[in-house]
Amino acid sequence: MLGPVAGPLTPGEKLGAAALLHVRYDSGRHLPQKTAIKGICKECKTRSFYRCIFCKVALHPECFIPFHVPEEERAEVEDME
Repeated sequence: MLGPVAGPLTPGEKLGAAALLHVRYDSGRHLPQKTAIKGICKECKTRSFYRCIFCKVALHPECFIPFHVPEEERAEVEDME
């Protein structure tokens, strides 16, 4: 199982639910990237062409911060924008 210090996933590799809980809130190795394949956004549950390059989950750009930043830290991040 991948831990919080694991590197990016290889193509076709997926994180299990428990591993995703550890990885989704780790430090800034996550970035959105447009892909040719649609997936279901983990935050809003609609189709998206974007994925996180680190954890490989489908996410819209506007869903990226809500998914990857814990709720108690979001105010700090949103003030930076």
